[in-house]
Amino acid sequence: MPHVLLPGDRLLLYTDGVTEAQNPACTLFGERRLLDAIQSAPDTPQATLDALLAAIGAVASTAPQADDITLLTVTYDG
Repeated sequence: MPHVLLPGDRLLLYTDGVTEAQNPACTLFGERRLLDAIQSAPDTPQATLDALLAAIGAVASTAPQADDITLLTVTYDG
């Protein structure tokens, strides 16, 4: 059954480079950190993206980026 977006719902699309971003010790950012960052992110799309990129950067630290990190977020206003 398809999901119907309701006013205020947010949609986040991301590439695997987000969850596979890793620190110098090869620890992945992962889905759990992504979900935690989304749940604590502000409500506006730009603030959400900024918060997610900051969370990824905090984990990835000085490790070279090995894949693209692409994020798209949309808030459905109805």
